[in-house]
Amino acid sequence: MINGITDGEGVLGRGLRQSELRKATPYNTYVIEGLPPTPIANPGEASLMAAVQPDETPYLFFVADGTGGHAFAETLDEHNRNVARWREFAAERESERMALPPCRAASRLVHEKPNETFACRSCAWRNILTM
Repeated sequence: MINGITDGEGVLGRGLRQSELRKATPYNTYVIEGLPPTPIANPGEASLMAAVQPDETPYLFFVADGTGGHAFAETLDEHNRNVARWREFAAERESERMALPPCRAASRLVHEKPNETFACRSCAWRNILTM
């Protein structure tokens, strides 16, 4: 997505706009068929080494922990508890999202305060400017 907006130069530095999500660029796989013309991410050497020489651990399961990390588990019971914690976190996040303004209000705010980024509860995306 962002490569199609920035032409692969640097970072975007702001949220995506609805108009950008709808724009057909070679990197917007939401609106084009197939894959982008170049890789969208390249693994580093450490990632490749981890894939061919993984650490030996007792863990069989993992799930997101809500902080950007993971919760690992050795047993299914432990994993199910971790999943329950993740679902609680996801429900809290959904409650926060529902407290955001709907699109029309966010759009109005964008025009009143053009240098600020707003999220919208009726969109699946955060930090989108609806223009």
